[in-house]
Amino acid sequence: MPTNFHLIMGVLAGAISFVAFVPYCVSIVRGKTHTARISWIIWTIAGIILGTSYLFSGAIETLGVAISYILGPMIVAILAFRYGFGGYNKFEIGCFAGSLLSLPIWWYFRSSEAALAINLFVDFLAVSVMCAKTFKSPHDEHFPFWILMVIASVFNLFAVREWTIPVASYAVYMLIGNSAILCCVCRKFLPKFSHT
Repeated sequence: MPTNFHLIMGVLAGAISFVAFVPYCVSIVRGKTHTARISWIIWTIAGIILGTSYLFSGAIETLGVAISYILGPMIVAILAFRYGFGGYNKFEIGCFAGSLLSLPIWWYFRSSEAALAINLFVDFLAVSVMCAKTFKSPHDEHFPFWILMVIASVFNLFAVREWTIPVASYAVYMLIGNSAILCCVCRKFLPKFSHT
């Protein structure tokens, strides 16, 4: 049974991460954010795997973030088809192919542990694409969004009731992945990038 503290932290994490998508989407439509298409398509696939595995593993305290990681990336992926860029180089195509190949493996094993391992791999592919793109062009990403995603990831850590590998590993990984992207976005504040 979840404690009130863990449940509140999970709800806050889910709310922050979902609300963060609103200004991010507005920034995309206004042409201020030029995001990587493939990352958001992969994150939608990963979100579906994650949400399903969390539902079946009983990690309900952190399910709010999982739901926001299905809906938010799906909306951004749709916007990215019109306003985003990329998706055509070998690295991005390879990452996308890897995410698609994970689906039949996940379906075959039908276990929350296998889903978690596959999801970590798939998400790593998306983070890799986003970091590569953002490292080269830090101005193309929305700084407030990634700050909020890191904050949501911290709240999500506090939502973890049972520190076992299947329950806690994704929450820890999300903090690391979102922080890595935020570090790439922060390059825009370096003197070399601040005037571009």
